[in-house]
Amino acid sequence: MIKLKTITRNCKRIGISGGGGKGKSTAIIKMYKKPLILDLEGKFPIPEQPLVELTKPLVYGSLMAKLLEILNEPNLKMFDALVIDSISEVQSICETHAIDKDYKGDKGKYSSYMSGPNHELPQYFGNFLQILKDIETKHEIDICLIIHTATATELNPLGDDFSKIKLDLKKHPYSQIMKWLDCLGCVYEEPKLEKDGLKHKAVSSTRMISFDNSSPLYEAKQMGLTEVKAEFDKDGNWYKKLFNKGDK
Repeated sequence: MIKLKTITRNCKRIGISGGGGKGKSTAIIKMYKKPLILDLEGKFPIPEQPLVELTKPLVYGSLMAKLLEILNEPNLKMFDALVIDSISEVQSICETHAIDKDYKGDKGKYSSYMSGPNHELPQYFGNFLQILKDIETKHEIDICLIIHTATATELNPLGDDFSKIKLDLKKHPYSQIMKWLDCLGCVYEEPKLEKDGLKHKAVSSTRMISFDNSSPLYEAKQMGLTEVKAEFDKDGNWYKKLFNKGDK
């Protein structure tokens, strides 16, 4: 099971990352009995789940106002988690707000050296995380964040460059989210290899979730985990196994 040895809170901050179509959103339904979903992408697959409605197009002000509304909701403890789908979209909302508010829509000035991405973006993103912390503290519910991954090319001075799976976040939001989360898992396809002469070839694959660097996500995060990897099955047995949830 997962042992969060340094965590004294009753609730946890869990990140689930991976590429599109891996079942991250669907997995939430198996993780929790009654999650409250903040669906920023309009793609959450289970319409009967409680969803938080936001006015379109999404803007920073409406996002923060909705979080404050959730914070002050007296009956929030009827839910066992607040789910944000996705943090990648939150970053985009924060960035758009910074460009419009602080740089009058000038993306060039925003992107210049030691400007928006290093100052305003982490400020607005940090405000978002602070409200999540307030919600968690006041209502004692888990916070579950869905985060997209992307493929980046890493330079290798000793040979060929190589591809690397990373969180789809910029420098400062990435460092902020890694400090904020208790644990971060990655959903991926693990190939099954069979020997073909002197080589091995992939004949099938199994969808897995891992909370350490056995996954393609180099930045996976685990805190005192004794079991960190399981098959990412549709029935949610992976969550019961790794988080010792029994028949939850």
